[in-house]
This record gives sequence, structure tokens and C-alpha cells, in this order.
Amino acid sequence: MMLLPFTNFAQTTKVKGDKTKTKPSWWAPHHLTTDKYVYFQDYYTYYEPDRGYVYWNDGKWTTTTTVPAFMSTVDLNAARVQTIDDMSARPEVKYKYYMETYPAQKVEVTVPMPR
Repeated sequence: MMLLPFTNFAQTTKVKGDKTKTKPSWWAPHHLTTDKYVYFQDYYTYYEPDRGYVYWNDGKWTTTTTVPAFMSTVDLNAARVQTIDDMSARPEVKYKYYMETYPAQKVEVTVPMPR
């Protein structure tokens, strides 16, 4: 039997009592309990429960349901995150505010950064 190393591609777990939504595997280690936006401040990436990951790519905001390639080697269970309570607008609309409010720290991967 061959064991495969852990990767961040296995990203979803069922939410107890909610058959229609799944949460990423990193959701529980961060003690997230509600459907708020999550901001991975060191990676300028948002996670929205209904859209997935939102990140800067080739000069525009991109959405994907899987972890962006540049974050595939990152331990998302240990990554710094901020929850965003304001669900009235898509978080990328206020990206300058979030970048200033929650400054990024240097990480070991190349991160696409909005300008």
C-alpha cells in the first residue's frame, strides 16, 4: 500500500446538519463557525462560502473552487486569516481597505498582488 503525502487539494468536509454546503478542511482548525468571508492576508486571497477562492490573477480578480496554484503548498490550517463580517459586498471590491487593515507578512511563495 502506498501512502500519499498530505496536500491542500482535499479541501472540503461536510458541515454537520447542512447537506448542501461543504467547508474547506482548514475551516475547523481556524475555529470558523459561520458563513463569513475569510481573508488570507499573506496571500491577498479571499474565501467566500458561495464562490470559493477569490484572488488576483493576470490583472483581474479570479474565482475558483479549488485552492489557487500558488497556495497549493501552503499549510492552510496554519495560515493567518481574518474573518470579514461585512457580507454586503464582494470582498475584492474593498481590497485596498483589507490590505491596509490586515498587512501581509512575507511568505515563501510568490503571491500575485493587486495594484
